[in-house]
Amino acid sequence: PLARADILLIDECHRIGQNVTTEKIATHSAPTKIFGFSATPKGRSDGSELMTEALIGPIIHDVQYTTVVDKGFIAPIKVAFLDLPVYPGLTQRYPAIDEYKLRIAKKRWGYWRNKLRNELLAAAIKTLPTRFNLGATPQILVLVETVEHAFRLKELLPDFELVYSALSKKLLYRLQSEKIVTPDYKPITNKQRQQLLRRFEEGSLRKVIATSCWGEGVDFIHLDVVVNAAGTY
Repeated sequence: PLARADILLIDECHRIGQNVTTEKIATHSAPTKIFGFSATPKGRSDGSELMTEALIGPIIHDVQYTTVVDKGFIAPIKVAFLDLPVYPGLTQRYPAIDEYKLRIAKKRWGYWRNKLRNELLAAAIKTLPTRFNLGATPQILVLVETVEHAFRLKELLPDFELVYSALSKKLLYRLQSEKIVTPDYKPITNKQRQQLLRRFEEGSLRKVIATSCWGEGVDFIHLDVVVNAAGTY
């Protein structure tokens, strides 16, 4: 209970500007000291750093990435970009998304249901071990924004396990009608998700496609590759 806390430590504190934690912190002034930790405290597209500073305070200590790599606290990172081709005769990379006004519609047809983009992503993921000399069975985590996108990539990457928090009946029916999943498919349970988490943490599970439920608050020490397939940062 916050009312009994003398010191409050908030990991990934940039998130407090956009979830229920904000209200809990704002309505409790009991902790005498509040410290937040974040790798992205500034430059948030949603402007949430203003709320973060209002609730926690200004930045008082900054550690550079190269410093913690040199000390062995985190692994060195290599970043590779997949260049997606421009469609013939068009100036945009994704087909006809300009006809959609809603942002979610643009993402649905530009990312989640974009067959060419998904095929190129899957092909690139399959070549990762050879391209970057990662051995025969590197541990790979593919992050997506939505459950629908996860299933559509899973169709192209059948040896990957799926991890998500919930699957609506409406989406399940659509996936079944498009034969992306079998008619008797059962959504994963919380127990199964926890089992997958333990297996991935210990390294026995090597390939996973996951939504944001595995985007933060996890520590995969055997992880070789993170693929940002969401189209977002």
